[in-house]
Amino acid sequence: EALGRSLVEAFVFPDARPSADRIVKLALSGQEVANSEVPLLTRRGKKHWILLTTTTRRGGDGAVIGAVCVGSNLRLTPSASNSGADSDISLVLEAVNAAVFVVDADGLITDWSSKAAELFGAPCGEVVGRQLVEDFIVPEHQKRVHAVLSQTLQGVETQNFELSLQSRTGGRQIHAMLSTRARTNNSGEVVGVVGILQDVTNLQQAMSDISRVTDDFTELFDVANMPIFSLTAEGCVMEWNQKLVKLTGWTKEEVQGRPLVKHFVTDQSKSEVDAVLANILAGKGTSDFAVQMLGKDGRRSEMLFSATTRRGTNGEVS
Repeated sequence: EALGRSLVEAFVFPDARPSADRIVKLALSGQEVANSEVPLLTRRGKKHWILLTTTTRRGGDGAVIGAVCVGSNLRLTPSASNSGADSDISLVLEAVNAAVFVVDADGLITDWSSKAAELFGAPCGEVVGRQLVEDFIVPEHQKRVHAVLSQTLQGVETQNFELSLQSRTGGRQIHAMLSTRARTNNSGEVVGVVGILQDVTNLQQAMSDISRVTDDFTELFDVANMPIFSLTAEGCVMEWNQKLVKLTGWTKEEVQGRPLVKHFVTDQSKSEVDAVLANILAGKGTSDFAVQMLGKDGRRSEMLFSATTRRGTNGEVS
């Protein structure tokens, strides 16, 4: 029922559509937006609040192809979070499926959601009245977090501020993204800060693992005892390993970004190599085709290559 329909026009409550449309357009322009309160329109025409985070979706070539929207259920309307009543703010904290804390104007913790307790390894009863920054933020980030809280108390909210936390569970360090908003009383006066934390520790570890695997592959590629190169979809050189440097005299820096066939293949082989590359870009791999490469000194070297299509994460030829 939802596929193919406009998210904003079909599923956002009418009076919130302009702001929801702006959030989606920001994501499509490459700007992430975290923890925006958005009322959805249910099938029965009722208003249902969610806490929405949007991020840009990109293809294998880095181009924006859409937006990813993640919502956390808010069973209560936002008015409860600004009522100034401790019982109301506590209910809202538990309704949000996120690590949320509340501090007063002096930086003392006044409330702490169950997800925050899970993240830090400290229940609410043990943290209320303690300094958030000094007790739970690693020393090298304390000054910056103090600045974020001070700015929020002055009405300048923060989105996706990266910091490190200290968990009491095994003393492990947690990497998180912090978004803040001012907490006001019934008179509209700022009395504290509400902070929402997103644990990105596992994401950072995954990115580190990917980077390590990529580095290992690049090193293997470079030192392999056979000539290896990779090309863009336009036929320009991306990678050029040490064996090719030795055989042709061209360094990686000299060939990168230049068309392979035009500059590094002999005239006799150009048409054949062009045809092979066209097949590869069409998804047809080729094995054992002979290419006459043109060395930097003008000498010709005949090499036997096998080639396969390189695809991005979206499956498109890259």
